[in-house]
Amino acid sequence: MKIVLLQNIEAAIVDDNSDELEILNELLTAKQKELVKPSQAKKDYSAFANEVERLKEKKQKLLVAKADTEGFKKRISELEEYLIEANEELTEYDESMVRKYIQEIKIYDDRFKVCFKAGIELDIPR
Repeated sequence: MKIVLLQNIEAAIVDDNSDELEILNELLTAKQKELVKPSQAKKDYSAFANEVERLKEKKQKLLVAKADTEGFKKRISELEEYLIEANEELTEYDESMVRKYIQEIKIYDDRFKVCFKAGIELDIPR
């Protein structure tokens, strides 16, 4: 169970928007260069300016999402460190651990579902 949880944590940490942000930066640079040409030729450049503005807004949203992801990664990393240091089995209830890492526990007829604050859900059969 510990190995599966650590694999899920690793998968969550790897997923981010760095590639999309890099592509957007390259596109934004190219569009800004295109914007200079019509403005120097005293032609209408409003379409280029609108496109650059739209790309800047998209970049800002990606940066905000990346910052959120970094916070998420930090919480996951803390959970991963705890799991690595923890014993294989919990022998007693640890209130501080529960409050720090677990959002809720759902109880079903055939299983439990532990929902961690980091967004990971773990099904445990009864």
